[in-house]
Amino acid sequence: MIDYKHQAEKLNRIKRNTMYRCKMLRKMVIVISVSIIIALATLTANCTELKLGTQLELKTLDPHFSNSFPSGTSHSHIFDRLVALSHSMKLIPGLAISWRALGPKSWEFKLRKGVKFHDGTRFDAQDVIATLDRIPKVPNSPSPFTRFIKNVISINAPDPYTVIINTDVPTPNLPRNMSDVIVISADYKNAATQEFNEGKAAIGTGPYKLVKWNPGQNLILERNESYWGKIPEWTKVTETVLVNGSTRVAALLSGEVDAINFVPVEDLERLRAEKNFNVFQGPIGRLHYVALDSTREPTPHVLANGKNPLKDARVRKALSLAINRKAIVDRLLLGLGTPAGQLLPMSFAGSSNNLSVDPYNPEKAKRLLSEAGYADGFQVTFHTTNGRYPADVEIAQAVAQMWSRIGLTVNVEALARTIFFPKATKYKFSVYTAQYGATTNLDLAMSMLHSRQEKKGLGSGNRSRYSNKHVDQYLDAAVQESDARKANAAVARAIEIAMQEHGLLPLFNPGFAVAARKGLNVRIRANARNTAMQIESVN
Repeated sequence: MIDYKHQAEKLNRIKRNTMYRCKMLRKMVIVISVSIIIALATLTANCTELKLGTQLELKTLDPHFSNSFPSGTSHSHIFDRLVALSHSMKLIPGLAISWRALGPKSWEFKLRKGVKFHDGTRFDAQDVIATLDRIPKVPNSPSPFTRFIKNVISINAPDPYTVIINTDVPTPNLPRNMSDVIVISADYKNAATQEFNEGKAAIGTGPYKLVKWNPGQNLILERNESYWGKIPEWTKVTETVLVNGSTRVAALLSGEVDAINFVPVEDLERLRAEKNFNVFQGPIGRLHYVALDSTREPTPHVLANGKNPLKDARVRKALSLAINRKAIVDRLLLGLGTPAGQLLPMSFAGSSNNLSVDPYNPEKAKRLLSEAGYADGFQVTFHTTNGRYPADVEIAQAVAQMWSRIGLTVNVEALARTIFFPKATKYKFSVYTAQYGATTNLDLAMSMLHSRQEKKGLGSGNRSRYSNKHVDQYLDAAVQESDARKANAAVARAIEIAMQEHGLLPLFNPGFAVAARKGLNVRIRANARNTAMQIESVN
């Protein structure tokens, strides 16, 4: 006889057990799912990678070998400076938390405590002393940092976190000079450039550590979790060299990189219209200019019956009046720039209120050439970089066409940067066009307008041998002037003299554009640097 009551109770027990197991299984699934989500979120948070496509090719990891723009940009990830610069180029604390003048020839810097180099050694005053001691001893530097410390005669440390720098003449701009000097560990003060390039000595205090450098290809970095400042968002950064503009844009569009710098002008409108990408742009402290050899007789790339017509101020002015700067900015740069009549835009201290952009006046230019004895013009080779700056070749070709309208025969020769700059430094050109940037008018003028004095680091960007003793006097006075108003007035006067005799021809102050995938925000710096620290993700 079947015991239905017993069977019913058995079925209920099975049902209850089954329900319990299902309930527990559901809980387990939920727990596992949550765990997976948390794990993935943690993985994402802790393994965020930023891939940058850069036009700039890093040539060395030695932070004191060459005062070049590509090096200074990449080095900012690995190393720090005593004094830092804000996005608008104002002085802010770096490895020094404060500084003050003890007198006209002495500055005190209070150093940040608790900072460690990537190898774990502590940063202190000895590292600053070692840094300043090493700079003038780096051999074969194509663009030395000596001009930033040329007045320094001694440095001492009354305690581990105080440095006193003494100069032979008043140097009121010493704190700004220190914003250009990268601090290294005292352990590597005697390291050769090759040791830095191999990574052995590339030990900084910066927000990123060196993983690997493949020259001409990429720079791979990992986040410094012990960084003294704001910890950057990205745990890994790969900076890939993509010199060609079209290649950079293609890499961005394909997702190979997350952001690119120096957006090619011809791709600006296209990227602005792309819904999955954003373009960020802003003004920068940079000048696109034409340099003229106004000293040699004859000059190598000018044919004018053995003469150098560029020595005549009337000829130089004629060349300037023949250039339609607005047309260049509007048509070739799509408005990403401003026609220039001096070094930096008016927003930069030391700019002159008495200077304006030379008007486009080819008829007056022809008259000036005729007055100078060159009514039939002359022949010149016009050198330019090829792909180093936005539309650089097209700009040179446009200027050449404008000059041809006033009677010149112009041959444009575009060279790769690796060939162009060494030749320019050795004065191999008669007329060339390029760009130069700085954080102040004083810095730019000291480099481009001051007479070249290599041992003192003066005129390092003056590759046409332009020289005027009055310009030098005003700039030398500005460097030693502690009153900012007087210093800026002296700088402005020096620029006025150089521009009035057309020591060089300003073309325009370029803007700077960075393109990035949607979801990223880029803060543009006035010095046109683009680093991982300037890029953050947004919702």
